[in-house]
Amino acid sequence: MKSLPDKIKLERLSEEHQKALESELEIIGEKGKKIAINVLLVAGGLALSYLLFKVATEDRSTKAKKKDKNDSSETEQEPSFLATITQSIAKEAAIALLALAKDKLTEYLQKGLKEEDENTSGSH
Repeated sequence: MKSLPDKIKLERLSEEHQKALESELEIIGEKGKKIAINVLLVAGGLALSYLLFKVATEDRSTKAKKKDKNDSSETEQEPSFLATITQSIAKEAAIALLALAKDKLTEYLQKGLKEEDENTSGSH
């Protein structure tokens, strides 16, 4: 049977290990949240870019279909100034969002590679 001081030492050691595990679990949870937020930002940026691109191209395809239906009965009209500006803004926004998504994804992947390198070099 263990003496009382040994039991107290073991209980303290057990508490220290438990606190260490809890702090590591907390750190892992925070890293997971950051990763999830970055993934959501990238996915949101890509989705928004896709939607903007689809809206911009849909206007053209809708106009082309209407033009085919009306054939030569009407003269071809140029898009309005406002429509042209709106399409330009949508294209620029899509380009900017794709660039942001690319940067975030690159940053995330480089961070993951750096952590992987640190883990492999630290274990050897």
